[in-house]
Amino acid sequence: FYSITLDGRTLARNSNFGTKEITSFTIDSSQNIIIEPRQPDWISLLYEGFSNGFGKFNDGGADAIHVDRKFGRNGMVMIKEGTTNYHQASVFSNNIPLNDRDFTKFKVVFSFYTNSMDTNDRFCLDYSANGASAWSRAKCWRSGGDFENGDWNDNVEWVFQPTANAVNSIRIRFRGFSSENFDRVFIDKIQLFGQTELT
Repeated sequence: FYSITLDGRTLARNSNFGTKEITSFTIDSSQNIIIEPRQPDWISLLYEGFSNGFGKFNDGGADAIHVDRKFGRNGMVMIKEGTTNYHQASVFSNNIPLNDRDFTKFKVVFSFYTNSMDTNDRFCLDYSANGASAWSRAKCWRSGGDFENGDWNDNVEWVFQPTANAVNSIRIRFRGFSSENFDRVFIDKIQLFGQTELT
């Protein structure tokens, strides 16, 4: 027994395989057939919630501290000012080996809260690829444009693509970039993902 159906409508059916039968049908090409391309997956490389200190991150110096509880949440890091000696107002991850996984893009997802940040005060995300000692800036967020004081900003995402032809390791850094000692950025969690382009 066999049957031929199209869009739920039976075109032909038979149980006699000893004869030859021809069934003609036409597919209407005027209908738009949309095939969604498969999107590459984001692979988790790092998660840190700061519940027990800096965890997988390091403090850059005196202007970065761990905070047990603040603004209704447990476990976070705080960075402040940073226009001078900004490496001290930073938290940076350990180097993450990628084991030839051919990642070309990276995505950071994090939550933050600020207070006392004046208009145009900023904090920034940097990255370093392949063990380089120098950092490259991925993005800076500006008070009065990208955020306001006094609110939690959850699941903030930023995607960056290193210029290196091959990325064998990666690390990331958040740093303050404001002028006054009382400027504060509190970061509740940080996640890092990598993506390989489909070929």
